[in-house]
Amino acid sequence: MAEARSAPFEYERLEDAAAQVRLLRLLRSESMETEEIHCELTAWPIGQEPRYAAISYTWGVPGIETAIYINHKAFAVRSNCLYVLQQAHVNATTDYLWIDAICINQTDAVEKSAQVAMMGDIYRKAVRTNVNIEHASSPQQLSQTLSIWPRWVSYELQLSSAFTNHPASQLTCLWKAIDALFRRPYFDRLWIIQEVVLSRTAVVLCGDSSINFDAIKEFESNLYRYCQDNQVWPREHIEYNRHETLETISDFARKYKDAGPTGFDLDELTDRTSNFKCSDPRDRIFGVLS
Repeated sequence: MAEARSAPFEYERLEDAAAQVRLLRLLRSESMETEEIHCELTAWPIGQEPRYAAISYTWGVPGIETAIYINHKAFAVRSNCLYVLQQAHVNATTDYLWIDAICINQTDAVEKSAQVAMMGDIYRKAVRTNVNIEHASSPQQLSQTLSIWPRWVSYELQLSSAFTNHPASQLTCLWKAIDALFRRPYFDRLWIIQEVVLSRTAVVLCGDSSINFDAIKEFESNLYRYCQDNQVWPREHIEYNRHETLETISDFARKYKDAGPTGFDLDELTDRTSNFKCSDPRDRIFGVLS
């Protein structure tokens, strides 16, 4: 087995890259014992695939890579991808995952082009999307704060006294947590529009816990609107400029829910996503039109 595992993993060509999808299954018992990631990669015809969770994350910069084992063969992944798989192991809801860095043969230009064009459908069909925001402690902090202060999601609590009289209160700490969370590179990505908007359910993974992405958006929106309407902000200055990003995601999600893909105007799509980043200029088309 050791000799077989030392060989590098090689993709088997898809019979029809526009009609098949690869899915990854973590082999949990072996991974638990060895602390290595072991998994199986299999191809499925579109429409016959099992339930799966799609992954939304940042690839991160090239750097030190770690070997995981796919079908008993070594496959090198970046640190962010490794972290995603570790999180999926802890927060398992389905046996199968779809993650672009592994499920698409990135060295096959023809396959990659066909699969990228299908990504909208891949996220639509997933039972949920796991949102992985790097090695972040702030999502966990935010999750804990929301569980402690559920009334903050509404206007029932008068926030002004907390801001003006208690600058070191948990409310100020919460703004710091929100700011730290949404400053992460994940929220600069153009692909977040597609991955979150088209998902049935998007869930932010926070260590061994999770929180619904919609709950974070609603909470941020209510808190921001209250502060703006009443001109009440923490005494400790926080430069917060991510509200527009979340508003764009929320607006697109509402339009997609109400009218589907036909509810979008191309000019609005390109204008409102112009500040989002992508590594390949062609992604400006695929990232909003898939």
